[in-house]
Amino acid sequence: MNIFNDNQKITLSLSKLLIIFYFLFLLLEALKIGGGWDLNEQIDFAQRLLKGQNIYANGMSDLFFPTSPYFPGVGYLSFFYSTIGFKDVYLNNGVMLFTAILFGLVFFVLIYRLTHYLYPNIHKSFIWSILAILYITHFSQYKSYMLEFKPDTVILVSGLFIFLLIEGKKKLHLVDYLIIGLLLFITSFFKQTSFIIYILTFLLIIIKNDIALKHRIYILFSYFLIGISSLYLVFSTENLYFFTIKSMSQHPFDLISLMIFLIESVFDNLFFIGTLIIYFLLFNYKNKKLIEIKYLLFCFLWLGFAVLSGGKLGGNVGNVEVGLIVFMPFSVLSLSKLFEFIKKIDLSVICILSFLLFRFLLLSGRGTFEYIQKVKKDFEIINILESEFKDENAFVDGSTYIIAKSAGMNIITEANTLGHFNNIPSYDMSKVKVAIKSRKYDLFLFTGDLNYYRDREISQNIDSLYKTYINHQLPDNNYKLLTLKK
Repeated sequence: MNIFNDNQKITLSLSKLLIIFYFLFLLLEALKIGGGWDLNEQIDFAQRLLKGQNIYANGMSDLFFPTSPYFPGVGYLSFFYSTIGFKDVYLNNGVMLFTAILFGLVFFVLIYRLTHYLYPNIHKSFIWSILAILYITHFSQYKSYMLEFKPDTVILVSGLFIFLLIEGKKKLHLVDYLIIGLLLFITSFFKQTSFIIYILTFLLIIIKNDIALKHRIYILFSYFLIGISSLYLVFSTENLYFFTIKSMSQHPFDLISLMIFLIESVFDNLFFIGTLIIYFLLFNYKNKKLIEIKYLLFCFLWLGFAVLSGGKLGGNVGNVEVGLIVFMPFSVLSLSKLFEFIKKIDLSVICILSFLLFRFLLLSGRGTFEYIQKVKKDFEIINILESEFKDENAFVDGSTYIIAKSAGMNIITEANTLGHFNNIPSYDMSKVKVAIKSRKYDLFLFTGDLNYYRDREISQNIDSLYKTYINHQLPDNNYKLLTLKK
């Protein structure tokens, strides 16, 4: 299907350039944000591993030190970088953010390859351009997840790679099965929902016709053992099961919030949802290839669990968009059918691509300057705080963690880790309140406040015992620094 006629090369080149500069823009945005609690809790896990402490917080024998609600795969990656020379947390944070954006780029390329494989009659220039425009103009909350290195993209990269590997070859060889097993093993370390990729793999192996029954049983059993062994290693981290499974399962399900998130997701991605409606209106089971039906079933499975995650207290629109983004190949098909009836559509697409490319060229240039300024300011703040508060006991949040850690503070509580427990109904916060009243903390370093905690006494105790730290040498910043009243 050649919709773009004589402009294929121009469209393809513009699309690829646009994606390069868009992901450069995303990298700069990620570096300016600094990852937030999602990434920095994992970096703190890596810092503990460097000290030989393979442990998560439990809120009983500790004061909620930085701990991620996810499995520790991102933390292990941070640990790996630390062992090869990126031990400094500020530098480690930057390398991790680069890795997060790289996973995002790989995911985009895999979505392209999958779309081209599902619909080989659609020219690659059309697929590239439509995917680029859809990705850039939609899924803003999903991309905020990616910028913070939430592990969803890692899971999707693994799943799409396995799908293409199994479906793209008529006959799988030993090396293919080993690669799949390795991917399954690694994926298990990143997030609780990695079991969906196991379900996908098992179904694809069961359905594949060219595998003898005894070989099929052996392969499935081997992958089952891989899953069990990887989970054993994951749960060998002290308190990990308690924190990531038991505690998180106590977060209540909020149906009203979920409905709001679903409505927001529809309005935020209205054009994309419209293309999916067209796809399903045109959908004819008898005319669909088996591979398309297989991938569609995976999409619904993935979306279902993503939506359920959004319904738990602490979920948001991002959970829904993580579920929606895998449907992009069907949107490309819908638009290819629609654009067959529109003349000169290639010129319109070229104009859109050119405008977006120019925009992100400018934004990348500005983002580079802003990031350089941020780094300079960060190190001014770090040097001043280090001279004043090195080895002091600190209560921080996910956004101030890197600054506090780089300044040599002793971080004993992280607000977002405590917030994960705050989402458990009637959770007893007395341990933190006692620590505040007994002046366990020398300082608090936040980007906001703690008014979202159910127990308002925490904020009241802080306000009564601590005061705003004023140092006119500090550059302008968004941090709220509190120290003990004399």
